[in-house]
This record gives sequence, structure tokens and C-alpha cells, in this order.
Amino acid sequence: MLDWITAEIPLLHKPMQNGLIASINQDGTIEWESPRRLEVSGSHSSKFQVKSIGGDGEGNATHLYIHGNPTKYLQGHNVFGLDDLVGIVRDAVCQILVDLDLQMSSSELQALITGDYDVKRIDVNYLYELPSNSDVNTWIRAAEFTSKTRHGRPTKKGGTVYWGQNSRRWSVKAYNKYEELQKHQIPESLDKAMLEGHALGKLRLEVVLRRKELETLNLPKASQIQKYGLRALYETYIQRIEMTQQIRLSDKKFRELPQRLKSTYVLWQHGEDVKETLSNATFYRHRKELLGYGIDVSVMRPKKSAANIVPLIRILEAKECPIPEWAYEKGLVHKPSRIAS
Repeated sequence: MLDWITAEIPLLHKPMQNGLIASINQDGTIEWESPRRLEVSGSHSSKFQVKSIGGDGEGNATHLYIHGNPTKYLQGHNVFGLDDLVGIVRDAVCQILVDLDLQMSSSELQALITGDYDVKRIDVNYLYELPSNSDVNTWIRAAEFTSKTRHGRPTKKGGTVYWGQNSRRWSVKAYNKYEELQKHQIPESLDKAMLEGHALGKLRLEVVLRRKELETLNLPKASQIQKYGLRALYETYIQRIEMTQQIRLSDKKFRELPQRLKSTYVLWQHGEDVKETLSNATFYRHRKELLGYGIDVSVMRPKKSAANIVPLIRILEAKECPIPEWAYEKGLVHKPSRIAS
């Protein structure tokens, strides 16, 4: 589902006034200044940030900068939602224009309808189901020690695990959706009990793509992302997380290991960083061979007992947690209106 977007929507209008943010040098000169974002509230009190950008030389702004969660803005929650990027953003922007008393020209409206605008950031996520809430937290703890991407090992802040947390291109994060929901107030107009019940025992994996990565992918426009597909784009980055079951080898399997690999395996099994022990050439050679046994020695094991770790591979093979039928019946899913382009 679409969970966040930063974009620049073509819209010729008088700049909105909400103050400025500026950087002032020691001599008092202004190094740079930027309009402050204006917060617009949706029908469920969910907020979207907007500001006027660009100029036509005649005192008008040329684009509306938007930054927020269009799904939550329209639905009041983001427990689940749809993948229709262009349709969801279109409906959110149309509501924002009403709130700001702004109107689009026919060409600007056509650009909004077709997705002909620049995307600077997009977040896409899906839910995965585990047997219990505690299993979700166990998975997250395991991921901290038993996974990696080209960014390296993940970092953890609070209850969230990040791969590439500070990357200016892309990142992935995993968290307990039920516990995340407890930190945010659900609008009284929504069925809180059913939303929380659906989130219980759910792991959320979220992919964040920023401007540089979208440009590298040749997907700078919303229409191009829509054609590529949010699900396909999401899976490309989820698959970059290297995960193994990290099982302990049976005595029989251990005896079958070549002698040169046994000491490396034992060090890894005890939670040691074998990369610090071996030469680079030996480390990568041993890692390649041990991968054939389901062991990745580049991912450190926790030194404490990990007998209760849920194998990470199990989540990737699980079916996507679908939107329940009652969500549609209760109007908890925003379905974009069909407009001919």
C-alpha cells in the first residue's frame, strides 16, 4: 500500500503565506530561505504538509509541494490501504485544494489525473502475519542480528529495525504494527477495536525510496511508478535483505564440514565476528562455502541463547495479509474514484 509521498504538483497560484525558514550568516546576510510548510487537516484530523514553490517571474508559485500520508489523510488510518498511487494522490490533492480554496487549470488537472508530476519520496509497505504479538517482537529482535543488505547490518531505534536508516537513496524498516498503532490516536469516527484487532500479530515491512534512487531507476514521475507497480517496486528492495534461517548444524552435518570450515563455524556459532579473525580472502571464501549449509557468517549471531528465534525466511514465504472484507463494508478503505484521463 502507498503510505507516504513527497511530490511537486503543477499548480499556478498566489504563494501561500505561512512564514519563512532562513539561514543567516554571521554578517547578517541571508544564505538561504524557504517557505514554511502549511499543515492541512483531512476529514479524520490526519495532516498533510504543503507549501508553494517555484515562480513564474510575475509573483506566482508554479507548483504545490505536498508531503504526507495520503492514505491516512483520506481514511484516517494506515492499517491497510490500496496501491493506486495516482488515484489516491489525486483524491488527496483535490481535497487539499478545496481546503485551501485553490483551483487547477484544465492542463494542471490533467497532469494530476495522469500522474504527470515529480515524486521526491515514496513509502510502500505491506503486513505479514505471525502467530502472536510476541512472535512479531521476536522476529524484529532476530532481524537485528541475522540479516543484512548492501548497506550493511541493520540498526535499531526503539522497536524498529532499519536497513539503510540514513541512506539518501533507499531504506527498509520493520516494526510491530499493533504496538505502533498504540502510540497514535485513532479517530473516534473509526472502529478502533477492529483496526487494532487486525493489527495484532502483524509485522510491517516498509520500503522508502528517495529522489536520487527514483531518478536512478528512471522513475521520477508518478505515472512511471504507477506503470511499474508499487508491489513490484517494493519486492525489489525487500529481496535485497539477505536472510538465512541461521540454523545450528547437526552433529552429523558438522562432521561433514571440511576441516578448514569447522573453526570458522564454531567461532560464528559462539557469536564472534569472524571477519575480524580471518583475512579478507579467507573470510569471503568460507562465507561462500558455508552459505551452502544455510549459514551466513557475515551476519553475527547474538551471544545469548537464540533458541526461540523465528526464522526470517518464514516471513518472506508467508502470504500477504489481505485487507479484510469488513474493512470495505465499514468504509475503512478509500477507493479512488474513477476519472477518465
